[in-house]
Amino acid sequence: MLRLVDVTSYYGKTPILHGINIDLKKGECLCVIGRNGVGKTTLMQTVMGLTTRIDGKISIDGEEMTQRSTAERAIAGLGYVPQGRRIFGKFTVRENILLGTFARQGIKAQIPEICLELFPYLRENLDKKAAFLSGGQLQQLAIARALATDPKILLLDEPTEGIQPNIVEDIYHTLVRLNKNIGITLVLTEQHIKIAKSLSDKFIIMDTGRLVHSGTSEELTDDVVNTYLSI
Repeated sequence: MLRLVDVTSYYGKTPILHGINIDLKKGECLCVIGRNGVGKTTLMQTVMGLTTRIDGKISIDGEEMTQRSTAERAIAGLGYVPQGRRIFGKFTVRENILLGTFARQGIKAQIPEICLELFPYLRENLDKKAAFLSGGQLQQLAIARALATDPKILLLDEPTEGIQPNIVEDIYHTLVRLNKNIGITLVLTEQHIKIAKSLSDKFIIMDTGRLVHSGTSEELTDDVVNTYLSI
């Protein structure tokens, strides 16, 4: 479903990622782990086509995407929840979700039912300005907006960062449902190792822009965490 072959990614003339290889099947969940500043966000932006230049090959569902625009990648099936959420505070909940429908095939100016089914708070507050939402509610809105693109693959950059514990649990169960029940392929960066291990099928660990370790969720042991993630 998502394949990166020897991908090097640049900001300006500076390479930030070096020789990244990922092979993710339909319906799998991949967790990207690493200390702050090692390239996790850059990896997500690279997949979305938001860096200056990419060497290597990126494909989505067998379709070459390396030189395609971000909009073309969204239409091909990529949804993106960026770090910091990037919600438009002056827009309503409804307007923010509708922004995601540009990449959706068929009827666009309509909120997909799944966005409201998963997040009842959003359904009850469609006309509320996003600026008045809490951090957890904003994250729910960011996920709903990404789902409005009708993604095959959903990228989530630190989806539980800075969120109150009860909302973290809600978001965790939402991601489980999207992945295990609905079959959307997930790629997420995550600092909570317990969440990473329980949600993912596979993990990779990054350091200084390189993939330094990988395995199945069962192989994400305390020894691995201590070796690669301890300060």
